[in-house]
Amino acid sequence: MSQSTATSPVASGVKRGNGVRPDAQQLAALGDIGNRLLQLVSQLKKINPERDFVFDQILLALLTREHTLIYGPTGTGKTYLAQMLFGSFEGATVFQYAMSKQTTEAHLYGPINVKLLREDGHMRYNTAGTIVEADFAEMDEFLDGPVPLLRALLGIFHERQFKKGAQQTTVPLHTAVACTNIDPELAVKQNPELAAVVDRFLFQARVDYLTDGAARRRMYSSYLAGEQPLVSVTLQELRAISNVVVEANQITDADFIATYDQVIQDLRKAYAGKLTISDRKACKMLGIVEARALLLGRFDVHPEDIVGIRYALFHDDKEFPRFDEVTQPVIQKAIEGMQTDIDKTVRELIEQLSKDLPPTPTDASDGALLVQTRRQLEQVMKSVKETVPKLASTFDQRQALLDKIAKRMETVDHLIHDPAGVPPESGGGA
Repeated sequence: MSQSTATSPVASGVKRGNGVRPDAQQLAALGDIGNRLLQLVSQLKKINPERDFVFDQILLALLTREHTLIYGPTGTGKTYLAQMLFGSFEGATVFQYAMSKQTTEAHLYGPINVKLLREDGHMRYNTAGTIVEADFAEMDEFLDGPVPLLRALLGIFHERQFKKGAQQTTVPLHTAVACTNIDPELAVKQNPELAAVVDRFLFQARVDYLTDGAARRRMYSSYLAGEQPLVSVTLQELRAISNVVVEANQITDADFIATYDQVIQDLRKAYAGKLTISDRKACKMLGIVEARALLLGRFDVHPEDIVGIRYALFHDDKEFPRFDEVTQPVIQKAIEGMQTDIDKTVRELIEQLSKDLPPTPTDASDGALLVQTRRQLEQVMKSVKETVPKLASTFDQRQALLDKIAKRMETVDHLIHDPAGVPPESGGGA
């Protein structure tokens, strides 16, 4: 008989608090991994327009070793998103399966070893190539599966244990992405037994058909060109950074914990009756806070990192303004009480580089000036890329300037190659 523990509201097979603080060299290496993960997600967003929320969610799921449930109408590319993402990690094995009412344990765990059963009466599954031995799992039509089987999967998803009689083993599963056409809230109303299954997905996202014309045209172009992300990360690197998130305790400051708790209580009050934040979820979301710090090369968390929990609270970004309205007063008060501003120098440099940005020449016939402007833009872009933000807000400021420079360079290139044509962007102004 299996034993259960009640020592924590978040007891699971993912260890907490047993790791050690990385030294400066290790932290720099983790920062490099985090930077490439951000680049990977940025490329995935460009290839898949109007899916920013989903990829931000999955990135946090990867770092915290949690799982994501994506739902929406048929034909919205849910499975494609998961396949493209998992395909970007070198050295990883991926288990893919489309669930149905006819799915059995053998489909997920492998067939029973009949020879062994006949010889000594022991029932063992041949698990080679199954979810039991996979690093990632992409489960399609997930909520179409038999409820008992879905509930049994929780042992693999969360305890990372495969237990069938005498056959017990720890599974290497890092993260699973489950896709379904069924709204999970409606599914739970129709079958309450699914509540335990749905609730265990810390991240849930709704996707729909693209609504913006430019986004659809971008989708067509990406599809026709067969675009794939150019950045890749090894499974070993992903495990290295996630090891720190799930094993080392990055949050020890009592003031920070008090700030986090105040945010949780304010959210519970503001969303009373509309949003449930259980103690288990409140604990698990601390991993998101730690992950955001490591993404930008920090071990110590910052009050600004708390905003990352919104990805575990909502299924899209429509509630972000309301979330900010509730949480920012508490977060800003905590920031103001801090002794140092860790990104002050970087922000000032980015602001100065923005002011130094050369304007786009209005005279397209002056080829020499256009070439000179192009070189100046390249130099500014190089300087911006060399900055190392430590906070997400500064990183966003940096990215906005890089996007601005890229658009201006595109305009200059257009004027150089087609002086008589109409530039795609004005390139001037802000």
